[in-house]
Amino acid sequence: MVISSIDMKDGKVVQLKNGKDLVLERDNPLELMQEFNKYGEVAIIDLDGAFGNTNPKGNTANSETIKSLIRHGNVRVGGGIRDVKKAKELISLGAEKIIIGSAAFSKNPSEDNILNTAFLEELVTAIGKQRIIISVDAINGNIAIKGWTETSGVPLIQGAKAAEKYASELLFTCVERE
Repeated sequence: MVISSIDMKDGKVVQLKNGKDLVLERDNPLELMQEFNKYGEVAIIDLDGAFGNTNPKGNTANSETIKSLIRHGNVRVGGGIRDVKKAKELISLGAEKIIIGSAAFSKNPSEDNILNTAFLEELVTAIGKQRIIISVDAINGNIAIKGWTETSGVPLIQGAKAAEKYASELLFTCVERE
């Protein structure tokens, strides 16, 4: 399935090549949302959240815009969702699904400990598996984390197989091709 995506950074819509280099920037996320919504669900990604650029309350320069966009269509939201409270808030505002990336994976992965299972089990209990998408983006075949700035050391296929238990969908991006 192809899902249109709006990536937000510093309050603007952006496209980053390989997660780093700015390719385009636009000031009109609502206009873009209305256009993309004609074709089905839209993913909205808070890149500042993914990079950890948050204030003490966990908000970014994009938070208010994203909350507004959720009200304008069928939206899945990702980028920096690291706790159940944030996921529940986004669902309560109208997000159809939540995309979890870095928070889904163990901080110290080992053969037996790939996922952050305590977080994922709490998330499934709070919002239901059907509302969870786990991002299994990869760089050179390993799961990418922290806004694609690092890899977890977990091979893509191994991470994807483990993540299936906790999500209704997996989202994959080959970062070096993006």
